[in-house]
Amino acid sequence: MKNYLISILLLFIFIQNVDAQNSQATLELATFLKAKKKVKSPIITVLDKDGQKVDLRTGTTEAGRVLLYFPFNSTYTVIVEREGYVTINFIVNTELPNSQSPENMSSDLDLKMIEQPLDGSKETIEKPVAKVNYIDKIGMFDYDWDYDDEITEDLRELEKMIREKNKSYEKEQKLKEDELATAEFEKAKKEEEAKKAAAEAEKEKARLAAEEEKRKAEAARIALEEEKARIKEEKKLAEQARKAKEEELARLALEEENAKKAAEEALRLAEEEKKKREEEEARLIEEKRLAEEAQRKAEEERLRLEEEKRLAEEAAKAAEEAEAERLRKEEEARIAEEKRLAEEARIAEEKRLAEEARIAEEKRLAEEKRLAEEAERIKREEEMNAEQARIAREKRLAEEAERLKKEEEARLAEEKRLAEEARLAEEKRLAEEARLAEEKRLAEEARLAEEKRLAEEEAKAKELARQEEIKKARLERERLQAEKEAAEEEELRRIEAERQKRLAEEKREKFVQDSLRRVEIARIKAEAEEAERVAEQERKKAEEAARMAAEQKRLEEEARLKADEERKKREEEELKIAKEKEEARLRAEAEKKRAEEQKRLAEVEAAREKARSDSINQAKIAEAEKRKEAELEVARRKEAVEKAKAEQEKSAQKLVASTEPNDVDISKLQSKEKATYLSKLAMKYGEGKHSRKIEERNRVITIVVVVDQGKATEYKWVKTSFGGNYYFKNGFSISKTQYGLGTS
Repeated sequence: MKNYLISILLLFIFIQNVDAQNSQATLELATFLKAKKKVKSPIITVLDKDGQKVDLRTGTTEAGRVLLYFPFNSTYTVIVEREGYVTINFIVNTELPNSQSPENMSSDLDLKMIEQPLDGSKETIEKPVAKVNYIDKIGMFDYDWDYDDEITEDLRELEKMIREKNKSYEKEQKLKEDELATAEFEKAKKEEEAKKAAAEAEKEKARLAAEEEKRKAEAARIALEEEKARIKEEKKLAEQARKAKEEELARLALEEENAKKAAEEALRLAEEEKKKREEEEARLIEEKRLAEEAQRKAEEERLRLEEEKRLAEEAAKAAEEAEAERLRKEEEARIAEEKRLAEEARIAEEKRLAEEARIAEEKRLAEEKRLAEEAERIKREEEMNAEQARIAREKRLAEEAERLKKEEEARLAEEKRLAEEARLAEEKRLAEEARLAEEKRLAEEARLAEEKRLAEEEAKAKELARQEEIKKARLERERLQAEKEAAEEEELRRIEAERQKRLAEEKREKFVQDSLRRVEIARIKAEAEEAERVAEQERKKAEEAARMAAEQKRLEEEARLKADEERKKREEEELKIAKEKEEARLRAEAEKKRAEEQKRLAEVEAAREKARSDSINQAKIAEAEKRKEAELEVARRKEAVEKAKAEQEKSAQKLVASTEPNDVDISKLQSKEKATYLSKLAMKYGEGKHSRKIEERNRVITIVVVVDQGKATEYKWVKTSFGGNYYFKNGFSISKTQYGLGTS
């Protein structure tokens, strides 16, 4: 019970010490253990100045540094141990000058770990490898630079001694490896020679067996030759009988074939006449269809031309209105400030007109869609019978009435929306005035906040200046440390290079010796393998001779059986030939009669087809006249279309000009002036896509400037109030697709 109470008391005292240590100010020492490979799980022991073990708060960083936290105003000895490395120690003196009050501080320390010799012996160093204390010059804790120079020489001597030990150990190991390799070589040589002798014996045995089998095969061959001669004579007799049969059958087959050909020729002529008539009828029907198709297309072309002509007239009218608008805006620009309120009303009106233009465009698109549907409907009606056409027409009229009703409702809704937008514009103006007043108030608050921030920054600048002085002293110490480490690394590299060179030389000598041994083993092995190969060949030859003898005997028996079979077949064939001759004669006579009847029927059908062909030719001439007339009508329509398109292009050139006084009409510039204008646009806007809009009374002009690799291109889209859309590139008219590709 007494021991239990003492244990609790000691545990309580330890916890109190740890809590006190955690709460009081300490020196944090970040220690890094350097070696060729990472030093894992080192054993770190801390002793106070009396040699008693001290338990300190510790930690680690992600970079592998060990953190030790030392209380101030004492001296500590730190011992670092790890299996395979020389045990080292260093001293930490945490005494502070009287002018410095205790507060949390930090420092770092890099220690080099030296590996023990390879032969298993243990080396030690009693002196501390570093001393850490407070340095007045830099105003912080760091290692003693002078002592570091002194101990570095001792560490180098220790490393040199360990390298010499490792060199001797490696040399001894090399001698042992050479002796082992020689013993293995002799063993392998004896094994290969034994294999060679066994292969020679096997070779002789296989040769004798092959000679015996060869003799047996020769005897079988002679017997086979005699049997072959007998079989050959039997085959000769069978071949003569077969030829006689084939000649008779060929004669009968020729007679039958001639009769078949005569019948097929008559049938072919009849089929050709029938096919020609059907093709002529199909061609006549196709020509009639093409004439009707041409007539329908001519009517569609007429409707399309009338629509394009109407659009061209509207475009010309819009161009004239645009010119008048441009002159009016030049006059209004001079008195813009006096009529600001009137200008706002005009802008609202233009927005309304633009919206009306959008609605008109939608109507135009709907009308185009309706016309397309109407054309499709007409096509379907032509394919229907009269009753179906009447039902479809009534349905279409009902749909048209419903569409007109919906358009009227949409117009009333649009008028209501425009009135609402006018009200919202007035509310937006009042909100803008309130926003300006709020911005003025916020600007005053921002000025006061800026004055306060400048005062705070001035105080911070003074503190930073003091920290900068401390930083400069630390950087100087780090520079000296880096120079020292660089010198050490250079020396280590030189030593490692010498060691690698020596190892390479030893490796080369060992490689030469191993090569000579491998050559000798390979020679003996090759001789043994050659002897085995020859023995195997002899054995295979003997097996082949035995196989051939057996094969010869089998072929002899087969030839005898085959000759008997051929004789029986020949007798049966002679009976069969006589029967087939009679059957072939009867078939030929029947085929000849059938062919004569088919020829007579074909001549009758040919006379009928000729009469029918004459009537088809007359109908064909009439259809050709109709088709020619339809083609002339299409040509006249196309000429009218081209003329209308040319007039529309002229009107479009007028549309591209804006009424803005400062806007340049690129279509009126010459080549050199246009190049200068585009170059100025590239410098003005820079790389990328830049858009702007000009809204006028009867149209909206969208201008897109695309600058790519210093080269500018100006695209324009003119959308008129009557539903027209026109696209331009550098003043030239383009399609909607080209405009989309250029500005996407």
